[in-house]
Amino acid sequence: MDLSDIRFGVASHSDYPSYYSYCGYANAYGDPSDGNFPYNLDMPLTYDTASVRSTINSLYIREGWDGPEDYARVLWEMLNDPAIGWRSSCANPTPAIFIYGHGSRKGRNSGNLNNIT
Repeated sequence: MDLSDIRFGVASHSDYPSYYSYCGYANAYGDPSDGNFPYNLDMPLTYDTASVRSTINSLYIREGWDGPEDYARVLWEMLNDPAIGWRSSCANPTPAIFIYGHGSRKGRNSGNLNNIT
């Protein structure tokens, strides 16, 4: 396996900075004055691992003020953000996304992330 053509990027999230209600589920989440946001592309895909490391080291934990986190939104944003730099030229591009988080997922019927297929 040739690993020389692997690119890395960094996206971060904290929480929705508002009150949301949809399909019988409602809750108030993070505070915008604390810098909460549901998704941010911090570094598009790149071969420059030193820049990726520096970007990761510049991140800090923000308080979302509730237990569940918005992992589904982060995944959706990452797969649909044209600025991230996914390749369309590969025959079968296979993105690998690693999420480092600190809580259960947010949303209706929130359960164990191990149940996701």
